[in-house]
Amino acid sequence: MEDAYGDHPDTGAWIEWVLDHAATLDPLREAPTEPDPVESTPEELQRHLPAGWRVEGPTHRRYY
Repeated sequence: MEDAYGDHPDTGAWIEWVLDHAATLDPLREAPTEPDPVESTPEELQRHLPAGWRVEGPTHRRYY
């Protein structure tokens, strides 16, 4: 847009807005950091397991 219409009097404000807005969307404006660890209870973890699985471990052992 700057190359094609940068000298046009009606596009200056638009180009400025686009560049400012794009800068706010840039995910790398700041250095990425590792998230804080989350403490989870067994109850919170249980809801993410498939049906029949338990946080405490298997209810029986199978030997193959």
